Amino acid sequence: MKKITFLVAALCATMFASAAEVVAYSITFNATGTTDGTVDKSASFVADLVATGAENIESVTGAVKCYVGKADTGVKLGSSKELGTFTLNLAEAAQVNATKIVVNAAVYGTDANRFDNGTATTDLSTTFEDKTFTLDGSKLTEIAIAAVTKRVYVKSITVYVNDAPVGIDQVTSMSVYANNGTIYGAENGRIYTILGMDVTEQNGNLKGIYVVKVGNKTQKIAVK
Repeated sequence: MKKITFLVAALCATMFASAAEVVAYSITFNATGTTDGTVDKSASFVADLVATGAENIESVTGAVKCYVGKADTGVKLGSSKELGTFTLNLAEAAQVNATKIVVNAAVYGTDANRFDNGTATTDLSTTFEDKTFTLDGSKLTEIAIAAVTKRVYVKSITVYVNDAPVGIDQVTSMSVYANNGTIYGAENGRIYTILGMDVTEQNGNLKGIYVVKVGNKTQKIAVK
């Protein structure tokens, strides 16, 4: 097992201690090759490396040695000789009061890898695992990840918030249900996150707690 450290930048501290945590959004990375890519995609990070959740990213800075990973591995950071890193500057709608971030990641072979900037540590192995980093509920403005030595794979980053009202006055039961990332029965309505973000166009790739609004009726629903 290898040690990693992970950085997120947070401002305007606001702590919510008692509410349940739910998914605010996820960012997943492309991994379509039969072998690891050899062309550095740092300059076209979002276009070439982000599979879903690009709308949550305003810009990417500090991207170095970022490659398309082989199938089912996500973005590859670094080569056998050089380090990889990137910072996601979050879009305004994605700057939520985050309570935790879950990073699904692994290292290559026996490489001694870690994410580094000295704020949090955890173990990282050659098997993909979810690594949880607890935050204080402050406003999240960026997510920075760096491989300190050689090769690291990052498959996804998921941001969690406390379950809070979305500003809808009353929730009324409707005939909607969810299955495998899709909400059915919302064809004539809109789908919102618990923070009020419209994610209707993402139906089919949803995960977390959402509010469906059709006409003057609304319903909260969990999607797995």
